[in-house]
Amino acid sequence: VSEFAQRYGLTYPIFLDQQGVSHGLMDVRYIPTSFIVDSHGIVRARMTGALTLDQMKNAVTAVLQGHTLASN
Repeated sequence: VSEFAQRYGLTYPIFLDQQGVSHGLMDVRYIPTSFIVDSHGIVRARMTGALTLDQMKNAVTAVLQGHTLASN
């Protein structure tokens, strides 16, 4: 994951749940599942499945602009 993030210049925090804790806490049923969490720790978006870089950028931009995203 760190090599991927470095290769694509990803600067946002990435959480890799190697112990499987998020499965119960965040109701993660599918991998990958991506969350956008605001500066207050509130989950603003939840996306299941592989995302392109553009999809992730668009989701982050929408959340930063105050939009609510539908979970898939």
